[in-house]
Amino acid sequence: MSFELPFRKECVGFASLKKTCRKLGISFWDYLGDRIKQLGTVLLLPDIIRERALAASAMP
Repeated sequence: MSFELPFRKECVGFASLKKTCRKLGISFWDYLGDRIKQLGTVLLLPDIIRERALAASAMP
C-alpha cells in the first residue's frame, strides 16, 4: 500500500515550474504573480524557451 501526501502532485508541479524559471533566469515569484494577476508582463515559459532555441540555432 502506498501513502501519498495531499497535494503532492501540485508540489511536484510547482517545483518543476520553479526549476524551469531558475534555468531561464526568471523570478519564479514574478512569473507566478504575473500568471495569477493575468498581467501579461512576463512571457509564457514555452514562448521564452522557443525564442531562445531559435536565437541559439541562428548563431553560426
